[in-house]
Amino acid sequence: MVLALSLSAYDPAPNEKRNLKLEIVELKDVSTSTLYIELLDASGVVFDTRSIALAPHATRQTFSVREVEQEEIAIRLFQDLDGDGELDKNAFGMPTEPFGFSNDPVIRFGPPSTKEILIDLRAKTFAKIRMQ
Repeated sequence: MVLALSLSAYDPAPNEKRNLKLEIVELKDVSTSTLYIELLDASGVVFDTRSIALAPHATRQTFSVREVEQEEIAIRLFQDLDGDGELDKNAFGMPTEPFGFSNDPVIRFGPPSTKEILIDLRAKTFAKIRMQ
């Protein structure tokens, strides 16, 4: 997966809320599905979850994460193809539905560490996540 970044010279004050525009690409082309998004803080704790009903046959989705207080966040998401609200896995624990992480890390044996998927919102205002 590739992460496209737009750098900003503006560094908000420590308590200022930040925005991030996300583009999710290579979604599976199906008639109906939902994109589930989890936002994590720098310690790996989920502080927000969202879901987006995708348009039929959508292969890309753009949306904004607004007014985030954290300076760094990590994003993990999956495309729910069967409508059960859970990431389906095979007998070996590997996902059978499309998934993605901020920074598009190489997936080896298990999910990436929070550190691998952190985005510094003081420097970045755009991220592109490629589904796997």
